Amino acid sequence: MKILTMKLIPSRKTGNPVGAVINDVFVGTNPHILADGIASQVVEKWGDYIQKIEELEPHLTPYCGQSLHGKKLLIWRSGGYGDILFLTPLIRRLKTIYPTSSIRFATQPKYRMVFDGNPDVEKHYPMPMPLSAVKEADFHLYFEGTIEKAKDPTVNAVDLLSSHAGVEIPDENKLPIYNPSSARVKVNRQKIIDDNGLIGDSPWVAIQVRASSPVRTYPVHLLSKVINKLCKSGMVVLVLGMKGDFPKDCRRRGVIDLCGAFIDMTDTVAVLASCKLLVAPDSSLTHFAAAMSIPCVALYGPFPGSARTSYYPLCNTLEAKADCAPCMLHGHFACPEALKRRQLWSPCFDSIQPRTIIEAVRNILT
Repeated sequence: MKILTMKLIPSRKTGNPVGAVINDVFVGTNPHILADGIASQVVEKWGDYIQKIEELEPHLTPYCGQSLHGKKLLIWRSGGYGDILFLTPLIRRLKTIYPTSSIRFATQPKYRMVFDGNPDVEKHYPMPMPLSAVKEADFHLYFEGTIEKAKDPTVNAVDLLSSHAGVEIPDENKLPIYNPSSARVKVNRQKIIDDNGLIGDSPWVAIQVRASSPVRTYPVHLLSKVINKLCKSGMVVLVLGMKGDFPKDCRRRGVIDLCGAFIDMTDTVAVLASCKLLVAPDSSLTHFAAAMSIPCVALYGPFPGSARTSYYPLCNTLEAKADCAPCMLHGHFACPEALKRRQLWSPCFDSIQPRTIIEAVRNILT
């Protein structure tokens, strides 16, 4: 990782000095820490305004099992939601062993909500992170690339991260930790009832349309069949996703389009908290559901369930069967096999048929 010190940049419109804004964080004349890839982009775009570039490592005191009694530990991971949730059992374990420690966490601003209501983290920093945050801490732990570089499909992400830190966690303490605001849950639930004229006590089933990567996203044409069948069975189906994600052939009474309804992930998770069950691809909502003890039917293709959901007792993980799966393919790109076939979804998902998902949902609800 790199430490960048920048001069103030004159605005093209006004001529007034402004700083670079990276991940919604203002980076001005104070030294800030950036991942190597982002640092390269900043150098390319604002190179004329950079005063100094240096390596971060000389400023670090890596945590290697030292006593944290009365000490400050700084942990960082840029994102995403699920990857940070995987770190919450490790943080809880460290805080349990060293109750007088001060644990700080740095991440991109939008992922900060993972620690809402979490007493284990005393202080938060945005990323890019000021160098002063590093200097304040006694020890440092960072997890950039730890998950992405993993190749063993049998190792769960929680174990991968705790092994990197050199900390053992009992299996019964490996669930992610998240505490939604009860007031926010109540308000969002009532709004959905009022906006859609819902009457009665039909179970609410949440369905997430897609993962952050197309390679991990269950095909929409098959998911539409699941949505319509569950609705016909008398369930209220809440469809969660980004604006434009809602399947067009699912517009019927009892199917509620919440795609793009929330800017803040906190609201999405608050809605999930009112549901009896979640159907989702390999995505962050699967892990939020586990943290809130909500049953889930998880749809896994490129990654095996053992790498993500093996410690979730209420999760029924349906895994794709194909010669090329699991491929452990990371990144925001389409599956190479899909490109060969000129289709949008990973072919391995064809092995998980809608009837299998519907049967799993019914088994859980009954």
